[in-house]
Amino acid sequence: MHRHIYSYLVLFIPPKIIAVTETKIKKKENITFSPIIMGYNFSHSDSVTNAGVVGVYIHDTISYRLRTDIPNSLHSSESLWIEVAAHKKQYIFGVIYRHLTIT
Repeated sequence: MHRHIYSYLVLFIPPKIIAVTETKIKKKENITFSPIIMGYNFSHSDSVTNAGVVGVYIHDTISYRLRTDIPNSLHSSESLWIEVAAHKKQYIFGVIYRHLTIT
């Protein structure tokens, strides 16, 4: 999904959390993808592959922390986990991308 579509969604239907997959952000590589949406923080998983990579936009009003204690790379998949505090409770959200496997 192109970043202009993200901006459109945020303007008219302001979600608190937006999960994205296939960002293709690679470890230690500067690419042209600009993950900025005003009013949101962006976190993503790291990958050494050319596919996948998950990310999450979290609204500035949401208190959260990355859950690095939950494995983020399993066989043929990548994930990112966050813990959100809301209404005096803790919630865990995950974004999972399963790599296409050809048999």
